[in-house]
Amino acid sequence: QYSFAQCGDRFQEAVFTNVTTTSNVVFSPTYNLTMNVYEPTGDTATMRPLIIMAHGGSFIGGTKDEATTVDFCRRFAKHGYVTASINYRLTNFFDLLDSIKIMKEVVRAVQDMKTTIRYFHNDAATGKTYRIDTTQIFVGGESAGAILAVHLAYLNDLTELETYIVNAINAEGGIDGIGGYPQYGSQVRGVVNFCGAINKVNWIDAGETPIVSVHGDADGTVPYNHNEV
Repeated sequence: QYSFAQCGDRFQEAVFTNVTTTSNVVFSPTYNLTMNVYEPTGDTATMRPLIIMAHGGSFIGGTKDEATTVDFCRRFAKHGYVTASINYRLTNFFDLLDSIKIMKEVVRAVQDMKTTIRYFHNDAATGKTYRIDTTQIFVGGESAGAILAVHLAYLNDLTELETYIVNAINAEGGIDGIGGYPQYGSQVRGVVNFCGAINKVNWIDAGETPIVSVHGDADGTVPYNHNEV
C-alpha cells in the first residue's frame, strides 16, 4: 500500500526536495560489488518502487559514481522512487575484440545486476531497510549499462540462442550467476534503455517486459537502429 501523504502527483512530479544517499552498499558478497542507494528524504511510504541503474564505459571503465547515472537516480528519487547506481564486473580493452569474450562479459554484468535485484528481495524479506515493493523493480542504464539491462530482461530463453552463446553463459555459471541470494528471483517490471542495444532483436518476444528506449541518431559508439557496436 502506497502512502501519498506528500502529494497526489508522486511519481509524476518531483514531490520531494532532498535526497538521502547511502554510499558503498555491498550487494554481492561473492564479488564485493557495491552500489549507491538514493531515497527521497522524509518519505513515509512503506512500499516503494525501485529503479536499478548501471553506468556506461564500454564494459572496461566507469563506476557507480558516473555523473549522468547519479543525476538520473537523484531526479527519480525526488519523484518518490528508491534508486540505485551499481558497480559491475568489468573487462579489458582486448576482450572487446573477441565476440566470445565480450559475450561472457555481458553475461557477467547481467549476473551482477541480477544479484542486485535479489539483494533487494532479501532486504524486503528481512530487514526492510529500503521498503521496496518487489513487484515494482525496474532496471536501466546508459550505453554499456543499458546493454546489460536490456539483456537482463530478454536473455531468458536459452532455446532461442546459438550454441556459442549458450556455451558462453554456461561457462560463466549460468545466466543468474553466483553473486548471492540464490533463493530469490530476479524478474523486473520494466527496462529504461538510454542508448543501449540487444544482440538479436528476435530475443524480444511479444508480451515480455515493457521497455522505454531513448537514443540519439548520431551516436558514434552504440549506433542508432542497427549496426556493430
